Amino acid sequence: MEDRFLTAQEAAAELGVSLATLYAYASRGMLSSHEVPGDSRARRYPRQEVLRLKEKKELRKEPEKAAPRALSWGAPVLESAITLIDGRPTTARSHTLEPPAPTARSASAIRRAM
Repeated sequence: MEDRFLTAQEAAAELGVSLATLYAYASRGMLSSHEVPGDSRARRYPRQEVLRLKEKKELRKEPEKAAPRALSWGAPVLESAITLIDGRPTTARSHTLEPPAPTARSASAIRRAM
């Protein structure tokens, strides 16, 4: 097999997961898989994607190291204190926002009010 691809067994070993988990990663779109020419049942996995997923998996153990790299994955892991929503009046940047609009009334209640 080409050097830029790993077999399912190699990819699972690199990630430290079972074959079932590897297949789940592929079905969830976390990792792409390609058919092996001449063997429609066998799959191969791009080495770079496997290594990127492995790195991402390892960084979950140390979130403080993940934040600077998160933007390249599109993962929102940075803490923010801009907006607070906790049941009290909503605030943004320490300013209280307008209360939410009243809940919608039924058509019959609107007709009675007219």
